[in-house]
Amino acid sequence: MAPMVAAYHNDVHGGAGKSGIKVTCVTCHLPHDNVLNYIFTKARNGVVEGAIHFFGNPDAIDWHANRAKRDHFVVDEGCIGCHTNYKTNTNISAKGLKMHAHYESLKNTDKKIGCASCHAEVGHHGLKSMLNYYKPEYPYYNGKLDKKKEEVEKKLSETLK
Repeated sequence: MAPMVAAYHNDVHGGAGKSGIKVTCVTCHLPHDNVLNYIFTKARNGVVEGAIHFFGNPDAIDWHANRAKRDHFVVDEGCIGCHTNYKTNTNISAKGLKMHAHYESLKNTDKKIGCASCHAEVGHHGLKSMLNYYKPEYPYYNGKLDKKKEEVEKKLSETLK
């Protein structure tokens, strides 16, 4: 999880913004529709992650492929809980407001999209780069990003002290 944690600390949602506000992992990654669904999902994720850790191979996880399914891992309620004015915020560009209206129009259809569909690295600024430092997407980069990985790990170690 080091690439995800490092990218989180680089993001405004991880405290890197002017306000210093931090959201927790569960804010974005667990459902908030009801307490039973929250507990069930948290328990299921814990069992799956524990099984991978003790009986599987965490290094075999293709995090680059998982980024393509990011809507599956991010719940919109986590975004909208704070960004309540996403449809009317005057600081959003006209194009952004148009895209949010499009999001709204698809909400209860089979073409539904999630916030993470467009906001690809929300919560984890620079995630694609971080993933490439740890496990390059293309064989050409094998060994060529080790120095960047060391820098990230040093910064992350200092951040977590």
